[in-house]
Amino acid sequence: RRARDSHPKDVVMAVGEVTGPPPNLPWRTAFLLAKQSLGQRRGKSLIMILSLSIAVAFLMSTLCYEHLVNGLLDKEDVHTQALLERAGRVTADSESMTTQQVRRNWILAITSLIALAGISNTMLLGITERFREIGTMKCLGAPDRLIVRLFFIETFLLGGFAALIGLISGFILSVLQFAAVLEIDLHGIGAYAFAFLQSAPIAFVGGTVLTILAALYPAQVASRMRPAEALRSEI
Repeated sequence: RRARDSHPKDVVMAVGEVTGPPPNLPWRTAFLLAKQSLGQRRGKSLIMILSLSIAVAFLMSTLCYEHLVNGLLDKEDVHTQALLERAGRVTADSESMTTQQVRRNWILAITSLIALAGISNTMLLGITERFREIGTMKCLGAPDRLIVRLFFIETFLLGGFAALIGLISGFILSVLQFAAVLEIDLHGIGAYAFAFLQSAPIAFVGGTVLTILAALYPAQVASRMRPAEALRSEI
């Protein structure tokens, strides 16, 4: 019981020690408190990181695979063209090529929606499970902006770390997919590195931004709850 109450009390005590009334917690102290909070809930944090990294890996693998395949379209040797035709990426029919491009765009769009849904669901579940903690913090005097700031930092840390794992996993999956559908030696190491550098910023920034946006609304709702309602919440 004492362990459960330690974190909210530490937050409010730190607020009072650093700034005094009215509370206005510095970003550095808020960062340390958010890091401590994640460490106290390692199990749930790992589950959230796993869910987020899977979503980012799905997006990264799709983007990276498209870069690798598109890098072969300009090659005119018979062997490469035969492999691309077998994979359905090259055809003499321009209408069919347009259809394939539209299909690939839809796949990317669906991938982004899946990533957004996965991130939103994971972060919403993680935040709603902490309504009681929020109620305790508000009863002890924590302002709404402090709660939003703490959740914002925690979300950024989780999203950034999960995105990093997703980048590596997604790149490995894209290389394996490329090797299975085509041939891995069609590209040199430089081409794979270039595909990673082209896809990584989009997947990393997209995953981090989507994570923050997905957690912002639930954090706002939780921070505006009345302390009594938050303490009565059954999740």
